[in-house]
Amino acid sequence: MWSFKKSTALILVLVFLISAGCTSAPAPSGGGSDIKPQAQNQAPINVPGVTATSIKLGWSGALSGPVASLCEDELKGIKSYLQMVNDRGGVNGRKLEIVAEDDAFQPVKAVASFKKLVESDQVFAILANCGAPGTIPNLDYVEQQKVPVLFPYAPVQQMTNPFRSQVFMFLPSVSDQFKIATSYAIKSLGAKKLVMIYQNDQLGQDGLAGAREVAEKAGLKLAAEVPFDRGTRDFSAHVLKLKQAEPTHVLLMAVQTDSALILKEAQKLGWKPSFLGYSSVGDPTTIKLAGSAAEGLYALAVAAQPGDNAPGLAEFRQNLAKYQPGVDPSVMNLYGYTA
Repeated sequence: MWSFKKSTALILVLVFLISAGCTSAPAPSGGGSDIKPQAQNQAPINVPGVTATSIKLGWSGALSGPVASLCEDELKGIKSYLQMVNDRGGVNGRKLEIVAEDDAFQPVKAVASFKKLVESDQVFAILANCGAPGTIPNLDYVEQQKVPVLFPYAPVQQMTNPFRSQVFMFLPSVSDQFKIATSYAIKSLGAKKLVMIYQNDQLGQDGLAGAREVAEKAGLKLAAEVPFDRGTRDFSAHVLKLKQAEPTHVLLMAVQTDSALILKEAQKLGWKPSFLGYSSVGDPTTIKLAGSAAEGLYALAVAAQPGDNAPGLAEFRQNLAKYQPGVDPSVMNLYGYTA
């Protein structure tokens, strides 16, 4: 759990080992088959997206619309890693390619994007696609087509429940994250009255369900549950409703840009409760956009932060600077790089 106090980020060490949100599966029979080097004069490889010289991967996410900056950031991380691999000779001599499709964070467009990537571009796998709204409606389709979806940035229960042989996750669900955040607020911060603001989609509803479960077990009920639509830019009414409930702590389920707007609105009202959010809220982008309004913010950390000294992060920052000049390290591009 990260806590932002004054201008210094204080780290509260939290051991977070969740296996329930991860899947393991036998090697798929479709696009995800094992890739081996092709010997000279050998018959062509009959694996979608794979030739003697390349491996084609697909990605779908918002390159336009209100969350475009977040998905673009993730894609930059992916491209940095793939370029680094290619500069080192590729995979068994094959260069990695990425075909990116803009779904604008809209389910209908995401369905078309996946269909194009699988049937027209014939990708080997879909890598780290950005967002639950674009992933959920394609889950049955990728199972039928036997195309692996590798590490989507879509930490909702539907990714793994029921079990899906073509979906591979390593992010814990937002439901699990808010169970931990709510428990921490009650047990460690002494929260007596909790409220929650959340984006009104599957991601936000999963987070709300996790928070409710823990609060109710502790004999508490969320004093206010305030949803907002993606793309909202005026949070004055939402924050006022939270304030009127007179909570001690606020659970924050919003992407980086929205989180910053909510924090700044609270500051404008002179209201200073403790805010607690899931992993995206702890992105340096949130802190940069919110400025002094981020003082006192707590956020879950499910992995090392971009500026940490953990193994591999110095190389990540070097490669990001090399292949994406001028791009600041963030949770999103680190996720793309890691995936």
